[in-house]
Amino acid sequence: MTSRLLRSLCISLALCLLVDSAASADTVFFSDRGACELAIGGGTTTETFESYPWGKPAGDHLGQHATLGSIKYDVGAGEIFGNSGLTYDAAYLREKYLEWQNGPANDNTLAVTLPGFASAVGFDFGQFYGTIQPFVVRLGNGDSVTVRSQAFNYRFFGAVSTEHFSRFRITSPDFPLIDNLSFGATSPVPEPASMLLFATGGALLARRRFKHAPASIASATDAGM
Repeated sequence: MTSRLLRSLCISLALCLLVDSAASADTVFFSDRGACELAIGGGTTTETFESYPWGKPAGDHLGQHATLGSIKYDVGAGEIFGNSGLTYDAAYLREKYLEWQNGPANDNTLAVTLPGFASAVGFDFGQFYGTIQPFVVRLGNGDSVTVRSQAFNYRFFGAVSTEHFSRFRITSPDFPLIDNLSFGATSPVPEPASMLLFATGGALLARRRFKHAPASIASATDAGM
């Protein structure tokens, strides 16, 4: 009986480890917000940045680290700006948005930490002065993609993944900015300890069922082994 229990436990644990090690993200990227939201199926949260009292002509200095609502932003060695009502550039910059600058010695990366795990994220992105620049988006699930801004307007970036993540990074030169940051399908991700507990529980349940099986079935099983 002890050997059967150990064997069941080892098999259950091996299956859990196999599933965990073989798991890889399958991510679909979108350039249209409507299509992305349709793929998500509802339940998204959107940060429009409109609720903050920003109003300085050159943008409000938020420092290297900023927490807005429930989302954390980090540029390492640089600065994040909360901008509003910029009148000397493109019309799409009249509303509030988030901009970051890391300086010439940095790769100009904004790290974003969500309040929980999500399987989908989307945002509008652009550049000052209507320039067209590459934006490299690296999701916490290991997937990455390079997209390009368009002149004097926002473009949309969206991603829906089979694997949950809580962080992503955006890298772009010059003066990148984002607006209308959305994320959805939040749910906790099982930890390895939880997987082990599940495997152990499955083995104990199998032992219990075997122990309480009718004597004739147990005898037949022993005879066949």
